[in-house]
Amino acid sequence: MAKTLVGLHVGVSFAEVALWKGQSLVATRRFYLPSEPIASHLGKFLQEHQAIPDRLIVASRYIEKVLDSRLGGTVAQIVTAGFETWPILRQPTLSHLFELRPVRQSPLASQDLIFGLSARMDHTGKELKPVVAEELDVILAKFKALGVKRVCVNLLFAQANPTHQQQVADFFKKQGFEVFAAPREKSSNDEMPAWRKNLLNACLSGVFQEHFEEIAKAVDVAGGDRNCIYFINSYGEPFQKDPDQVASSLFAWSHSVVSSLGDNDSAILYLGLESFYLIEKGDAQSLWKSQWGPIETKTESHFRFTIQPTLEVMNHPLDGIRFGDISLGYEPGPICFGRGLRPMVIDLMCLREKLALPQVQEKAIPKLRNQLSTIFRNNPEMNKFSPLQLEKDLIEVLNTRVCLELAMKTTRKKIIVSGYFAHRAFHQLKSLVPDLQWEKDESHEWRAVTSLKKIGEML
Repeated sequence: MAKTLVGLHVGVSFAEVALWKGQSLVATRRFYLPSEPIASHLGKFLQEHQAIPDRLIVASRYIEKVLDSRLGGTVAQIVTAGFETWPILRQPTLSHLFELRPVRQSPLASQDLIFGLSARMDHTGKELKPVVAEELDVILAKFKALGVKRVCVNLLFAQANPTHQQQVADFFKKQGFEVFAAPREKSSNDEMPAWRKNLLNACLSGVFQEHFEEIAKAVDVAGGDRNCIYFINSYGEPFQKDPDQVASSLFAWSHSVVSSLGDNDSAILYLGLESFYLIEKGDAQSLWKSQWGPIETKTESHFRFTIQPTLEVMNHPLDGIRFGDISLGYEPGPICFGRGLRPMVIDLMCLREKLALPQVQEKAIPKLRNQLSTIFRNNPEMNKFSPLQLEKDLIEVLNTRVCLELAMKTTRKKIIVSGYFAHRAFHQLKSLVPDLQWEKDESHEWRAVTSLKKIGEML
């Protein structure tokens, strides 16, 4: 009997699903998450197609939503004694130019919940001082008093000999704590990226579990088994309920985009609904350069363009019409969706060619044009141009900026354009930089989700 496979790509505001029965692609659909939770969207989709998945493969960016919030409320850390202040001392400084008193980035979790343990290994893995049970009992009493729920165990040189780290981890697991104690890679020459990885996994664990439950509800509604759900990590490897893989799942989307595109000499220009990225295929990095410092997790080489689909289009008295610096996201959303009040880059794209999205409202287009006309009228430099000409010119400015940043960030000669906006931008990008070898991904709109089929077939 042919297997039923479901691929699910979850972004911050949009999710895409693809359904296969055997080798046949039955249906694809895109969900707009601000209007309805993923459990409802996905459940209705599975019921509509009478699909009980044998395998549901998920590439998710959903937990990115919480990365800008204060993480790690009840996450404690156990470190080698003498290194309790290391997590804050190793935080990167915030880049304020000409700042006399530079400020460090806030750590992932509270500095008050770091506890030292006298047990120690040397760099060869030789035990210098054993784990003392009485010390663990004292720390346990403090955890209970402070309401700690999750514990990170980060001891020096655990990659050479994990005995102490595992011993401490097992002790707290038996006491009912959720424990994160993966040692650093043996090839690594720095402890902190692995310490941060454990800490980030702990901080995101609760959100990830909630995300899993949302997807599992949809499977329950369809009459399926929750054990069919697999997430993938940045290596493209499936996992189930593995707390040490949570941080790595943040980059599953990029692997799913590039896994079946081009060769290792290609650069992927990904123009997705939610973000624009340059991804250099075959140039994997062992460290993610996060806002908290390097974190030990493999990623494709990424560059996030300064132009993004949800940047605001605004008036500036000196610069003329300009684009904002911060993505506003899809909540409440662009004007063309009938939700927002501030025009965005995606609104310009919708004026140029109406987007094939059910959220785009015809009645919102006149409001959008009026909003842009107001911006143009308020800028004396813009009065001599017609609004239609300005809209066209702004789109060209967008594409030109993408090409300039592309030239600065890659030496690759072959550029594959993928993502929802690929076919809209392809020809102008190609005309702006004709020296490059441009190629359009024919499955551009559904690339991130349809590439999951291969992983499902291997399970």
